[in-house]
Amino acid sequence: MKMRMLRVRYLIGGIVAGLCLMVCAAAFAVDTLVLKDATTCEGLFEGYKNKRIYFKPKSGKKLHETLTGVVSLVLDPPSKVIVKPRSGKKIDAWTLKSYGSSGFVFDQGGKDVVKKALDITRIELGLDFGRKEIDDVATVISEGEEVDIAEYIENGVGTIVHFHSPDAVASVRQGTFVTTLVRDSRGKLALLKIEIPSWDSPVAKQYGITSAPRFRFYNRRGKLVEELTERFTEEDVEAAVKKAKR
Repeated sequence: MKMRMLRVRYLIGGIVAGLCLMVCAAAFAVDTLVLKDATTCEGLFEGYKNKRIYFKPKSGKKLHETLTGVVSLVLDPPSKVIVKPRSGKKIDAWTLKSYGSSGFVFDQGGKDVVKKALDITRIELGLDFGRKEIDDVATVISEGEEVDIAEYIENGVGTIVHFHSPDAVASVRQGTFVTTLVRDSRGKLALLKIEIPSWDSPVAKQYGITSAPRFRFYNRRGKLVEELTERFTEEDVEAAVKKAKR
């Protein structure tokens, strides 16, 4: 019995130590972006899209730098990413290390892979506990209890409601993507989050939620204009966001 308790203590200690290491690593994640005007910025890489690098400095406004104005980018530590090539299927098993004159440098199974920027349409951050997450701009309106969404819809701005299950990887990924869109909207969008602790929770039963992620999109007049459930792409989300902004 004593031996079993000792093993449990060691196991718990190992888990706690592992969590501490992940938190500490995330706290010290610092990327470096060097621009052609000799400016060097430290902060966090947030993505790549439309030939622009999205970067959040430690202080000041977020940068949307075109590739022509960037000398280099170094991620410390490297980050797991989702890569969408100009042709071919999406790749979600690579780790981004840097960007330079030769292109983006990825780690693929311990080997460096270089891809020209023009051959990539988008790079998104994947799930990576070794790095600081994007700031949450969502307002949590339920953690499992019943809630009336209509009470939180504001006229004048588009509203996105995210029915979120923390245990669903797709829900976390899509939530990160939507968070970025809301932040970039400059106040034109609001994000409400409904946490789904289980499919038997009161709020899940209230809205008939049996899977995640699920999103509802309301326009500036508070009208439901789109609902996305289970399988959908970032393009589907962007199209729904356009409807919500109207």
